[in-house]
Amino acid sequence: MIVNTKNQISYILTLSLSIFLVGCQSNKATEETDTKESETASGWLPENYRPKNQQIFMLADSALQLQTAAIMDPTLAIADREQKLKAAFSLLTTANELDPKYGVIYSNMAAIYLEFGDTLGAIDKMRQRLELEPELAEGWQAMGFFYDKMGDSTKAFSFYQKSIEHFDARLALGKKYSNPQDVVYYYDNMAGKAYSLLLLGKTADSHATVHNMLDEAALILGEDAGAYAALLTMNRWTMLESQ
Repeated sequence: MIVNTKNQISYILTLSLSIFLVGCQSNKATEETDTKESETASGWLPENYRPKNQQIFMLADSALQLQTAAIMDPTLAIADREQKLKAAFSLLTTANELDPKYGVIYSNMAAIYLEFGDTLGAIDKMRQRLELEPELAEGWQAMGFFYDKMGDSTKAFSFYQKSIEHFDARLALGKKYSNPQDVVYYYDNMAGKAYSLLLLGKTADSHATVHNMLDEAALILGEDAGAYAALLTMNRWTMLESQ
């Protein structure tokens, strides 16, 4: 996935990276106006849970930088990559001890477990996040992927469907936002739904959703439009093989 300066998400790169970047949705810039109380009137916005103090935020941010470097830098030796991931996990553990309600941490830990091939560990951490944020559509999507990785497509499909229900609930809130530029979150959720539809094997429905999104908002999405359009070349099997 790709994250832009407002911590939005798109559904293209490896899911292991996307899991912890999805977590950034809960960190919408604190200087923006809090619109939580008027969500129904002004569209869906990510939760804005603030960690207990700046130290926790800095720990999580430092861990995120290490994770991103470890996963995205193709020049890293295996040993260096593992060292960065272990260092990131240590920082996340400290942050989690200081603030167990900071849900982003669990997603980041899940991503690291997945990188080390521990799918059960990833499931456990994402389960803990979903206990805090049961409406986190991306979390249910990730759980589906984890079970797909273990060969349990029946359970995976139930999680993908659950993620679509939550994406639909967000989309039902509409496109009216207090800050007009935040309408891009509406289209992020269309992309999220399209991604889950692909993983369900509903390729035609997924591609139709992407076409609708691009027809409505290609100019609004800017450079992200190309990333979303890449979903039009994919189906369930190519998606799973690419992760």
